[in-house]
Amino acid sequence: MKSVAEIYEVWCFLTIRNILIDELGFKEVSASKQALKLKDFFEYQLQDGFAGAFEFERNDGITARLAHEPPFNKTTKDIRTYSVSQKPDIVLEVTLPNNKRFIWLFDAKYRIKTLKSRYDDPEQNIDTMDFVPDDAINQMHRYRDALIRIERDKNSLNEKGSNKETAKTQKSRPIFGAFALYPGYFNQLDTKNPYLNSIDEVSIGAFALLPNALKTNSKSNAGHYWLLSFLRQQLGNGINSQSNDTQSSTIALTNNTIRNNEVNSKAVAYQANSHQVDKVAKHNHQLEERLYLQEATRIPYSGMEQILYPDLTLTIALAPKAGRHKEYIDGFKHSTAQWYHLPQTTFLDKYKQHIVNEIRYLAIATTNDAQLTSKQISKLWPIESVTLVPRRSITAEQSGKSSKDTKPYYLFRLGKPLTIRDTVDNVPLRDFKNSMKLTTLEHLQQAASFDELQTVYQQALI
Repeated sequence: MKSVAEIYEVWCFLTIRNILIDELGFKEVSASKQALKLKDFFEYQLQDGFAGAFEFERNDGITARLAHEPPFNKTTKDIRTYSVSQKPDIVLEVTLPNNKRFIWLFDAKYRIKTLKSRYDDPEQNIDTMDFVPDDAINQMHRYRDALIRIERDKNSLNEKGSNKETAKTQKSRPIFGAFALYPGYFNQLDTKNPYLNSIDEVSIGAFALLPNALKTNSKSNAGHYWLLSFLRQQLGNGINSQSNDTQSSTIALTNNTIRNNEVNSKAVAYQANSHQVDKVAKHNHQLEERLYLQEATRIPYSGMEQILYPDLTLTIALAPKAGRHKEYIDGFKHSTAQWYHLPQTTFLDKYKQHIVNEIRYLAIATTNDAQLTSKQISKLWPIESVTLVPRRSITAEQSGKSSKDTKPYYLFRLGKPLTIRDTVDNVPLRDFKNSMKLTTLEHLQQAASFDELQTVYQQALI
C-alpha cells in the first residue's frame, strides 16, 4: 500500500499536469495509459522515467514533457551525472519551436520543518509559519549542480570513423530551477511565499502545495497559487489562435474580395496566416528572452560573463554640437573618436542596469548633411570597456566639453569603427531616448530605415 508521502508525491505530479492543461493552455498529446504500470499488491503507479512522461503541446508551438522520477546517471543519454545517480520526483521539460529546452525540477516532501538550528535565518519563525526542512532545499541545490546536458556535434558524427563516444561534445547546465513542494498551510493569495527571494535570485526554493479547487477567480486556489503564478510567469498562457488584429485583417481582406472580386481567396488566407505566424514567432522570442534574463540564469562563474547576444548593439545619437569642441564632433565623422559618454539615468530610464555590460557595439547616429531633420547610422564602434564615473571626471577631450556635474555617467572606450555597408537613415533627431534601440549586427544590416530596425531584449525594457 502507498504511504501518505507517496500519495502526496503522485498528487503533486498530477497537480502540475492539471495546471499545464487547465491554466497555461497546453493540450495533452500522449495518453496517460502508457504512464501506468501494475505494481505489487495489484496497485497501479506512474511509470518512472521519460518513457512514461506525459507530453503536451500548445498553440504557440511550445511542447512540454512531465516525467515522474526519471533516473539520471553516468550512462543516461542527453542529460547525465558524473558522480552519483540522481532521481528527482518530478521533471518538467519545455521545448521552444527553435529546439531550445528548459527544465524545472520538483521534489514532493510531505514534511514540515519542526526543529531549529543555531545557523537558521533569525527571521525564520517555524512556530508561526510553515517551512520545508533544510535538507529538502539542499537537495534542490544538489540536483542543479549534478545534472549536465551533453550535446554532440552533428557534423563530427557524420565524419568517417566517428561515433557517439568520439564525437565532439558540449556540456551545459539544463536545470533552470529546482523546488521542493511541501504541505505548508498559507492563504497564498494574501501572503508572500517565504522562499520568494531565493526563487527570484537563484531559482532554488519551495512552494507550499495543498489540495484545493483549481479556480483562479476564487480564493479556493490558495493552496497552490504560488506554484501556479510561478509557472505562468515562466511559460505564459500561450496566445489566442487568432487575435482581434488578425481577425480584423482577415475581415478587411475578405470584404475587399467581395467588393472588387480581384483578391484570390488563398492569398487572403495566406496573408492572415502569415500575420499570425509572425505574432507567434514574436511571442516565443519574448518568452525565451524572459527566461534567459532572469537573475538566476545570469549568474556566471567568477571571472566569466554570461551573455545572450554576442553582438548586442545599442543605437544612440551623438550629442548636439552646440558648446562642444569641433575636434570631438569631427572625430566621429573621421573615425578617430575614442570615447562616448551617457548619463546613467538616461540609460536606466529605458533599460535594466546589467544590460550595459553586455553591449558589444555602439551604432552612433550622426547628422546627415543631406537630411537635416534626422540622423543616420553609418559606422559601428566596438566597445573596449565601459566604466561608471562622475561627469566632472570626464575630460573635454573625452566629451567635447568639460563639466562640474557630479552625476554618474557611463564612459565607453571605443575601438576602431567598422563602416556599415548600407546606412540606416531617419534616426530621430529630437528626444535623445528615441534614438536608443537594442539590436544585433544581423538586424542592423537588414534595415534601411530606423523604423525598420528590429529590436531584441524587449524583456530588458523598464
